[in-house]
Amino acid sequence: MKSTKPTVLLLYGGKGCEADVSEKGAIYLRSLIPSDSYNLIPVFIDKGGGWFIKEPGNTAPPSPESAVTPAIKGGLGGIITSDGFLWADCAFPLLHGDFGEDGVIQGALAAANIPYVGADNYLGPLAMDKAYTKIIAESLGVKCAKSVLAIRGSGLYGMDRAKRIAEETFGYPMFIKPARLGSSVGASAVLSEEDFLRAYSAADAVCDGRVLIEELVDIATEAECAVFRVKNKEIITDFGSISCNFGFYDYEKKYSGESGASVSDFSDIDPRTKGIMREYSSRLTDVLGIRHLARIDFFITKKGEVLFNEINTMPGFTCGSLYPKLLERAGIDPSWAVSQMLEDARGS
Repeated sequence: MKSTKPTVLLLYGGKGCEADVSEKGAIYLRSLIPSDSYNLIPVFIDKGGGWFIKEPGNTAPPSPESAVTPAIKGGLGGIITSDGFLWADCAFPLLHGDFGEDGVIQGALAAANIPYVGADNYLGPLAMDKAYTKIIAESLGVKCAKSVLAIRGSGLYGMDRAKRIAEETFGYPMFIKPARLGSSVGASAVLSEEDFLRAYSAADAVCDGRVLIEELVDIATEAECAVFRVKNKEIITDFGSISCNFGFYDYEKKYSGESGASVSDFSDIDPRTKGIMREYSSRLTDVLGIRHLARIDFFITKKGEVLFNEINTMPGFTCGSLYPKLLERAGIDPSWAVSQMLEDARGS
């Protein structure tokens, strides 16, 4: 029987390397979705790609009886459970990185006639691949740091050629990271040629062989905004900058809970710089077709130049993540925002 309240599938975990970030976010997101308005079903996706009904934070392995499968019945989407078919009005795929933001899960949901929050399976792969995003950004007049893409196994775009071009174009120090991962996974600075192979191997080991080599710009501030976009309503929040008591804001520091990172006052960034970043954000949001939520990241160099860094189409959603913090600083209740995204995805 179909529930009288809209049934929402909260997908978390995933096959990718950012599964633990997803689960932390699912615990927080669950608290934002009111039980009196929605029938929420938490669905954990394990490393093998299996779907299971399981509460986030539950450390016990999922039981075989909790396994579910996306399916269609009577033209409506849902999941097959051990008790039969359960209709789903919407899904919130709180999944990051590979098998999360790359269109794979979105395609599965679309095939099962389950509406969902976030980027569709066209935008996801473009935004997730930093090399593709840079090409689009630069075509729109959005400035980016200089970079070279290396592709494993390619004779034309292999590591040796990319290394040589990077050394000739911008030289050391440089920055190496997987082209298709987020949360700073596999990313590191390279201060000299002796460090190159170590950093490249670390990035290549956690990705599908697409590695981005960038100039290491002299960053004064890393600034970010939250995009909230439903129906005819679009909000690009003011820009906050990350303030830290350490160096590179890597994966461990982002999610340890003891990072010391915070969003500084919006007034710390001058109006001219904000205007450039807002214009860049509007161009990217419109052309790429951002759905519901995104976080757009920029670098501000010590010379005052604005450089686009990346778009996260499913930004971190823990209680300490920048996306909900930026919404709150803009006067937007994250719980209200999530409800609006769910209703928009359902077409209500």
